[in-house]
Amino acid sequence: MEKLEPVEIYVDGLEGILLGQPVSKLRFTSTDSRSTAEVPQNNPRLTLTIPTIVLIQICQQMLNTMNTNQANLSDSATTYANTIKTLLGGSPTPKSTKTEG
Repeated sequence: MEKLEPVEIYVDGLEGILLGQPVSKLRFTSTDSRSTAEVPQNNPRLTLTIPTIVLIQICQQMLNTMNTNQANLSDSATTYANTIKTLLGGSPTPKSTKTEG
């Protein structure tokens, strides 16, 4: 049997969620970077049909992972923002000295 490679599709928005039993649907969009309109055009890109139980498990896993990696996510966001500010000629924001406790 031939091994199938996973499909990778870029999306940058969520147009809607239909929660149901036994399955739910998530409709993802992507912005058309070629659009000359003032308001970016979001095009439907993918409708994912998934068992609702699996969707709940994925959400729980994502929240747990984000909670565990909260400090790293925050530092990465600050670094990203500072890179953009520096590239645009602005002053970087100092890193937070707040400690968890």
